[in-house]
Amino acid sequence: ICGPFVIVYGTSSVGEANARNKANAEKFAQEWYAFTRSRAIVKADRDVTDLEKKSKNLFLFGEEQDNRLHAAAAKELPFVVKNGEVVIGDKKTPLAGKGIMYIYPSPFADAPKRYSVVICAGLWYGESVGVNHKFDLLPDFLLYGDQPDSDSTGTNHPYCAGFFDGRWRLNPKMSWWFDQ
Repeated sequence: ICGPFVIVYGTSSVGEANARNKANAEKFAQEWYAFTRSRAIVKADRDVTDLEKKSKNLFLFGEEQDNRLHAAAAKELPFVVKNGEVVIGDKKTPLAGKGIMYIYPSPFADAPKRYSVVICAGLWYGESVGVNHKFDLLPDFLLYGDQPDSDSTGTNHPYCAGFFDGRWRLNPKMSWWFDQ
């Protein structure tokens, strides 16, 4: 969000998943407006141009099977978020009752590591966090539940959180699993 970005909701599923992805993308745009008083670009996955893919950060709402751009990037991404499951390293967990948000260099960008994709799937993040600090406390990746954490920040209770190393690889020393 410190550079040009597009909020992209998935349209590849049917019914409820598509509606949830669009609603979450629009909610993200509403919170962005409340924070900055500026409008964000929100598009369906099928409407994102090649130029936008190459030159903007992309917030991709929906699991791999839901969002065309998430599916197109999946082979380059470190985690699998597909068919109601999340795979982080050698651990697999159901996405039911959870959400995931993570940032990674965009495989679409002309300038490597200049632009990012942010994968957003499952439950909404930060319901109890004010719009002006919603993303301040996020690590590179976060798998979270719907209840606030016990640390009084209002952030969602984490199940897994961490940071990638300097080469954007998963490093077990920089990631933590919490009670599920």
